[in-house]
Amino acid sequence: MLSTALLLLPLAGAPQGDEAGPYSLFHPVPSGALRPLASDRPDATESPITVDAGHLQFEVSLVDWSRDRGGEQFIGFQANAKVGLSDRTDLQFLVDPYVWQDEGAGARGTGIGDVVTRLKVNLWGNDGGDTAFALLPFLRLPTGGDVGGDEVGGGLALPFSASFEKVSLGLMASFDAVHDPIRDRHDLEVLHTAVAGFALDDQTGAYLEYAGVAGPGDYLASMNLGLTRSLSSEAIVDVGARVGLSSSAEDIGLFVGFTRRF
Repeated sequence: MLSTALLLLPLAGAPQGDEAGPYSLFHPVPSGALRPLASDRPDATESPITVDAGHLQFEVSLVDWSRDRGGEQFIGFQANAKVGLSDRTDLQFLVDPYVWQDEGAGARGTGIGDVVTRLKVNLWGNDGGDTAFALLPFLRLPTGGDVGGDEVGGGLALPFSASFEKVSLGLMASFDAVHDPIRDRHDLEVLHTAVAGFALDDQTGAYLEYAGVAGPGDYLASMNLGLTRSLSSEAIVDVGARVGLSSSAEDIGLFVGFTRRF
């Protein structure tokens, strides 16, 4: 899956509206009091901001293609479906509905990727301020088959953001217990990211990110970059690329997607 990202666009501002809270899944935030739209995509650094209580948000990668040392992978309609549970929490379900892999030498596979469920808990900064921080525990459920795993995994991500007028910064560390089928054990992988987002105009943003993965194998490093365009207060489209910096990282990845809140 794509690990998805933080980019605070210039639409950000204080929520408006005066209907009484606290809000919940069954007492939704009124439209006039919604926070500015924040998405975990398109980069690898997750946003610490949660979906407003009682609202749905879909973050979809329509096409994600990558090449690595002669092998290729295509993921279609990779989706993160979110629902706001309270003023500070949302529940997320991530799935890769269609994955096609070609590892070379005739090794090919298609199928559904693993399903990941996550609970984001914002500790501060959800409703304003220069910084924000959240806890993001996650559980990976295997789907088996040619492209899915065969063991349960999971971990904890710690996303942090800071905003400065037309520039936003994001940092994240994610600790993931990943199953090694050869040794039949779980190993710890640590994803660490740093991203800078830039407002190009009132609707357009750009980002540049470093992402690294440290674990029992070779260190993986990549540089990620892309553009976002706000279509409305409820919709953002994006396009981007991942470029490998280390020999073991994927050579290149390209994607296009969108975020939509309801």
